[in-house]
Amino acid sequence: MELDIQGHIITAELAETASARTTGLMHRTHLPEDVGMFFIFPVAGIHCMWMQNILIPLSVAFLDESRKIINLARMQPETLTPHCSTSAAKYALEMNINWFDERKIKAGDKVVTIPAKADRQ
Repeated sequence: MELDIQGHIITAELAETASARTTGLMHRTHLPEDVGMFFIFPVAGIHCMWMQNILIPLSVAFLDESRKIINLARMQPETLTPHCSTSAAKYALEMNINWFDERKIKAGDKVVTIPAKADRQ
Protein backbone atom coordinates (compact mmCIF):
# COMPACT_ATOMS: atom_id res chain seq x y z
CA MET A 1 0.00 0.00 0.00
CA GLU A 2 1.06 3.59 -0.48
CA LEU A 3 1.06 6.01 2.45
CA ASP A 4 1.49 9.77 2.71
CA ILE A 5 3.07 11.29 5.82
CA GLN A 6 3.41 15.08 5.68
CA GLY A 7 3.77 14.89 1.88
CA HIS A 8 6.33 12.07 1.95
CA ILE A 9 5.10 9.07 -0.07
CA ILE A 10 6.14 5.58 0.99
CA THR A 11 5.38 2.06 -0.11
CA ALA A 12 4.50 -0.16 2.83
CA GLU A 13 4.28 -3.91 3.00
CA LEU A 14 1.31 -5.03 5.09
CA ALA A 15 1.65 -7.15 8.22
CA GLU A 16 -1.98 -7.83 9.05
CA THR A 17 -1.88 -11.49 10.13
CA ALA A 18 -0.30 -12.86 13.31
CA SER A 19 2.30 -14.67 11.23
CA ALA A 20 3.20 -11.57 9.19
CA ARG A 21 3.42 -9.42 12.35
CA THR A 22 5.69 -12.00 14.02
CA THR A 23 8.02 -12.26 11.00
CA GLY A 24 8.03 -8.55 10.17
CA LEU A 25 11.31 -7.51 8.56
CA MET A 26 13.35 -10.45 9.88
CA HIS A 27 16.51 -11.56 8.06
CA ARG A 28 16.55 -8.67 5.57
CA THR A 29 19.87 -6.99 4.95
CA HIS A 30 18.48 -3.90 3.21
CA LEU A 31 15.32 -1.78 3.20
CA PRO A 32 14.91 0.67 0.28
CA GLU A 33 14.72 4.38 1.20
CA ASP A 34 10.97 4.95 1.00
CA VAL A 35 9.79 1.44 1.83
CA GLY A 36 8.52 0.22 5.19
CA MET A 37 6.25 -2.28 6.90
CA PHE A 38 2.77 -1.32 8.14
CA PHE A 39 1.55 -3.46 11.04
CA ILE A 40 -2.18 -3.76 11.67
CA PHE A 41 -3.08 -5.04 15.13
CA PRO A 42 -6.39 -6.84 15.71
CA VAL A 43 -7.29 -4.47 18.58
CA ALA A 44 -5.95 -1.13 19.76
CA GLY A 45 -3.74 -1.46 22.83
CA ILE A 46 -0.23 -1.08 24.16
CA HIS A 47 1.82 -2.91 21.52
CA CYS A 48 5.57 -3.48 21.59
CA MET A 49 8.18 -4.24 18.93
CA TRP A 50 11.62 -5.77 19.32
CA MET A 51 14.44 -6.60 16.95
CA GLN A 52 15.07 -10.35 17.24
CA ASN A 53 16.53 -11.55 13.90
CA ILE A 54 16.29 -8.03 12.43
CA LEU A 55 19.59 -7.18 10.76
CA ILE A 56 19.10 -3.47 10.02
CA PRO A 57 18.45 -0.54 12.39
CA LEU A 58 14.84 0.66 12.24
CA SER A 59 12.53 3.27 13.67
CA VAL A 60 8.91 2.55 14.50
CA ALA A 61 5.98 4.93 14.62
CA PHE A 62 3.00 3.76 16.68
CA LEU A 63 -0.34 5.07 15.40
CA ASP A 64 -3.77 5.36 17.00
CA GLU A 65 -7.01 4.30 15.33
CA SER A 66 -7.17 7.58 13.37
CA ARG A 67 -3.58 6.93 12.15
CA LYS A 68 -2.12 9.79 14.13
CA ILE A 69 1.43 9.11 15.33
CA ILE A 70 1.44 8.47 19.09
CA ASN A 71 5.19 8.05 19.57
CA LEU A 72 8.33 7.03 17.72
CA ALA A 73 11.18 4.76 18.81
CA ARG A 74 14.62 3.99 17.39
CA MET A 75 15.54 0.30 17.45
CA GLN A 76 18.92 -1.40 17.11
CA PRO A 77 19.39 -4.70 15.23
CA GLU A 78 19.32 -8.09 16.92
CA THR A 79 18.14 -6.89 20.33
CA LEU A 80 15.22 -7.97 22.50
CA THR A 81 14.64 -4.56 24.07
CA PRO A 82 10.90 -3.85 23.85
CA HIS A 83 9.83 -0.57 22.24
CA CYS A 84 6.19 0.11 23.11
CA SER A 85 3.41 2.50 22.26
CA THR A 86 2.79 5.06 24.99
CA SER A 87 -0.99 4.77 24.55
CA ALA A 88 -3.42 2.54 22.65
CA ALA A 89 -2.07 1.84 19.15
CA LYS A 90 -3.92 0.14 16.31
CA TYR A 91 -1.03 0.38 13.82
CA ALA A 92 2.76 0.59 13.66
CA LEU A 93 5.02 1.64 10.81
CA GLU A 94 8.65 0.51 10.62
CA MET A 95 11.10 2.42 8.45
CA ASN A 96 14.89 2.79 8.20
CA ILE A 97 16.21 4.24 11.46
CA ASN A 98 16.67 7.87 10.36
CA TRP A 99 13.69 8.08 8.00
CA PHE A 100 11.31 9.91 10.37
CA ASP A 101 14.01 12.21 11.82
CA GLU A 102 15.32 13.27 8.40
CA ARG A 103 11.81 14.32 7.35
CA LYS A 104 10.97 15.99 10.68
CA ILE A 105 8.02 13.63 11.19
CA LYS A 106 6.88 13.61 14.81
CA ALA A 107 4.15 12.57 17.21
CA GLY A 108 0.84 14.14 16.19
CA ASP A 109 1.50 13.85 12.44
CA LYS A 110 -1.04 11.84 10.47
CA VAL A 111 -0.48 8.86 8.15
CA VAL A 112 -2.85 8.84 5.18
CA THR A 113 -3.55 5.91 2.86
CA ILE A 114 -3.27 6.71 -0.84
CA PRO A 115 -6.01 4.90 -2.79
CA ALA A 116 -4.88 2.17 -5.17
CA LYS A 117 -4.55 3.35 -8.78
CA ALA A 118 -7.66 1.41 -9.77
CA ASP A 119 -9.62 3.26 -7.03
CA ARG A 120 -8.43 6.68 -8.29
CA GLN A 121 -9.94 6.29 -11.76
